[in-house]
Amino acid sequence: ASAGAGLDAGDRNGRTALHYAARYGNAAAIEALASAGAGLDAGDRNGRTALHYAARYGNAASIEALASAGAGLDAADNRGFSPLHYAARNENYAAFAALVGCGANPALKDPRDRTPLRMLGRPGRYPHDAIARFVFGYPVMARGLLRTVLPADLVPEDAAIRRIDGELVSHSLSRALRSDMILVLEPQDSEPLSFIVEFQSAVDRAMAERMASYRIELRRTIRRNHKDLLDADDRVPFTVPVVVHTGADAWNAADDAERLIAPPKHAFLEPYRTPARYVVHDVQRMDYSAYQDNPAAAYFRLHQGDPADTLRACEELDRLLPVDEPLRHLLLTMTALGSE
Repeated sequence: ASAGAGLDAGDRNGRTALHYAARYGNAAAIEALASAGAGLDAGDRNGRTALHYAARYGNAASIEALASAGAGLDAADNRGFSPLHYAARNENYAAFAALVGCGANPALKDPRDRTPLRMLGRPGRYPHDAIARFVFGYPVMARGLLRTVLPADLVPEDAAIRRIDGELVSHSLSRALRSDMILVLEPQDSEPLSFIVEFQSAVDRAMAERMASYRIELRRTIRRNHKDLLDADDRVPFTVPVVVHTGADAWNAADDAERLIAPPKHAFLEPYRTPARYVVHDVQRMDYSAYQDNPAAAYFRLHQGDPADTLRACEELDRLLPVDEPLRHLLLTMTALGSE
């Protein structure tokens, strides 16, 4: 008992060793402290438990360790916020998915009657871009997305898909712009391809210029941080810029940077034109019958607003995503509670 009490001694803000282990994502320390008798639901001076800290800072491993040890998944802090509220408010979708997968309740309301689910998006409207980036960061979803953009035989089932980090900042525009997602497709018998993916709910008439700039910055990112992707001649993989358009209006922006620049008046300059086209995937105008057994297509169907489409999409995700996949828990829970 005295050992347990010592483990629960807090600093001036009431944070215990377990709070710090959760804050910094040290799952091994969490397991050791829990085994030694640390109070799993001890709150700091604001009533925040270790699980609140893990949720706030997005540590899925900490969440799973705390849940396995028996921590209260739905504990509220002094302001009435559960760990799921913290994960949603801070856009830590990996933490949100882990909490839902462990059994946390996404229908709990804060003092202003907001549920964590409300912060993420529901059927009938497209959620914030951040959750789309999270969802399609999963290889199974990324593969489905790429198979809606390219011919299916270019995205084989045995090809590895990974997401790489990189800030693709355009210095040629008036403000800093960041790429939504960078995916790398690595087929076993051919050269890798890279994809810059932008999720857009409204038409951006400067998208061609942005994508041209992103492609340049991606080359710098790969040469600096991902040298394993360079070929024998020190060249980066071919890049395919992709716009996933979720808006109701038809996409009518120029899809080629060359169209935004006046053509050269001198024949000498003609060879130096460097068009940079991008692919548009218009979600609202998808022919879903063309995408059987595709979890990405099922995800897009969730947000069409048609109850029949939502039900079919839910059934497809239930069938296509692994049972123990946290993403599966998140998407199906969002669907089930979408009418809150």
